[in-house]
Amino acid sequence: MSQGIIFQLIFLTIGYPPGKWNNADEFFVKNSSFEAGAYQWVKENTKINDYFLILNPNDDYGLGPNLKFIFNTGRIAPIYTYKTKDEPIDIPESYAFKQLKENCDQGLMKYLNYKYLFVDVNWPTGFEEKCLVSNNLELKFEAKRGDDFIRIYEVK
Repeated sequence: MSQGIIFQLIFLTIGYPPGKWNNADEFFVKNSSFEAGAYQWVKENTKINDYFLILNPNDDYGLGPNLKFIFNTGRIAPIYTYKTKDEPIDIPESYAFKQLKENCDQGLMKYLNYKYLFVDVNWPTGFEEKCLVSNNLELKFEAKRGDDFIRIYEVK
């Protein structure tokens, strides 16, 4: 018990790991950040049960953009890639999501209940255009700063 108390005192004074006060700060955006405006728009203009499609081909989704999005907006951005230790869980949604990432099919979009697309620089090249062609999308939000951009489309 004393070891636990000592750890908590050390954690409160120097952080854990040492020198890092808040490990969760990587998941929360500052009000002045580029993403803050988009996250604020999401909170003010969507419902809690609206699903967002977020893609990032360079991330295994362990600590990916969907987790950051969920923490900052309170909205759901499911990726349907569930795993046990080493094996993927075999459910129809996983196959549908994998197929959706290849062709952005309108039927799969509706099947997986996505209401919005959250498009940023992390999306695969050309995939936004593929989604615009194969779905009825309405641009609801757009922000640009240098090479960074965020566009939010509503799936009609």
